[in-house]
Amino acid sequence: MPRETDDQTAPRLEQLVTDWCDAFATHFRARWVPMEHQVEHQSRTVLVAAQQAREQTV
Repeated sequence: MPRETDDQTAPRLEQLVTDWCDAFATHFRARWVPMEHQVEHQSRTVLVAAQQAREQTV
């Protein structure tokens, strides 16, 4: 009996995951970000990570 349930459920689950992926891709579309904004964001991220690591060791 569990095999029948698995056979019936798999296509529904696959469709559900496909729908979620499509919704995610629609909502979070890739967009162009100017290079200076990328560098600024990455630099800030590195600095915050370093500060957090330093605070954890003190």
